[in-house]
Amino acid sequence: MNSAIHQPSAQEHSLSARRAIALFILFIVLQFVVSFVISLPIGIYLGAAVELGHMDSSAMADFAAQFDMPVAIVSLMISALIIFQMTRRSLPGPIGEGAFVSLGWRASPGSYVLLAGGIGALIAVGYVFILTPAVPPVEGQSWGPMAMAADAGGWQRFFWAVLALLVAPPVEEFVFRGILFSGLSGAIGTIFSAIIVSFLFVILHVLEAIHYWPIWVAIISLAILTIILRIKIKSLLPCLAAHFTYNLVLVIIVYAVGA
Repeated sequence: MNSAIHQPSAQEHSLSARRAIALFILFIVLQFVVSFVISLPIGIYLGAAVELGHMDSSAMADFAAQFDMPVAIVSLMISALIIFQMTRRSLPGPIGEGAFVSLGWRASPGSYVLLAGGIGALIAVGYVFILTPAVPPVEGQSWGPMAMAADAGGWQRFFWAVLALLVAPPVEEFVFRGILFSGLSGAIGTIFSAIIVSFLFVILHVLEAIHYWPIWVAIISLAILTIILRIKIKSLLPCLAAHFTYNLVLVIIVYAVGA
């Protein structure tokens, strides 16, 4: 999202539900494919190193873990770029003249953006300072990437922060509240589309919440907030602001705790 976002001056084009679903599924599949392609030579190299006795299996696992976040960033960005280009083919015309306006690619009053960002931050603050102390994770319990990032350091934590702040919010908002919501709402209506999009958003973050239920509350709250913003304001900018500030609070806490 940048200065190319304008109110439409051309006829508004919309994605069909079939096209939107196909793009969404392809986005998910591409991430697995790209991750596999990138990780394969790394795995072959490490496997050979173990076979030759240059490192043991424990050292191999530790070394391989260093690539998790970079691979996630690259796979997400490549997948997003491919989906963006395919969306451009489906919605022709200059973006600045409204080609993407049906996806929420339009301006929003700054007050709405600030308000959305404030609410997103409050959700994260409530999770960290209210829910977590009230229901602390038990010893050995996995409670998502935030805990892993807090335990990690150096480049691993840096890459996690880059993913959380610069990559995930714009990509996920464009795909979920942009492409998928736009296509579905034209076919099955706003309410059912909002439910489906929010459900999929939560489900695809299941690894962050599966072992620790308070995270479900935070993720579901973010999903509800962003879809309401998308419906009411019809712009992705407030959604992006809420998603970014939610992640920003988590990143700040991780660096503060892990410092």
